[in-house]
Amino acid sequence: MKKIFQATLFMITTSLFFIVSGCSKGGDSTTTPPTTVTKTQLITSSDWGIAGAQYKAVSSSVWTDDYASMKACEKDNRIIFRTNASYETNEGATKCSTTDPQILETGTWSFTQSETVLVVQATNGTQIFNATIETLSTTSLIFSYNRVDTQSGITYQYKYSLSH
Repeated sequence: MKKIFQATLFMITTSLFFIVSGCSKGGDSTTTPPTTVTKTQLITSSDWGIAGAQYKAVSSSVWTDDYASMKACEKDNRIIFRTNASYETNEGATKCSTTDPQILETGTWSFTQSETVLVVQATNGTQIFNATIETLSTTSLIFSYNRVDTQSGITYQYKYSLSH
């Protein structure tokens, strides 16, 4: 109970400090501009887990939910974007097979086109995707990309939603 009281008192004191320090006398129009968070800071702030996956033929308007058919051991996989432009995908807490390595893939990532496109390339040099970033925030990363199915020749669009 004492800790709850101390925490509450601290919050009240802190709030009062901000209220008092935030007040200014007339004529003072100087303000501190808000700190801008870069896209690199957003994408590298924490590891990402898959929250949604869907696909469609580019010629279609109907999306298919791919997330619903994923196994639980796939849904807990993580991707980590690091500030040194490397990335890692790993099995997360649950492996689909006990013999699978924890680290599934490594490589590099970068932004292009004024940080609107995310380029991910595996260590072996294989291009994984050039994805259009639809959303990048402190809690959400949504991107989409196109890929041609080599057997059918159909171009599919894939969309993934990641979250912290």
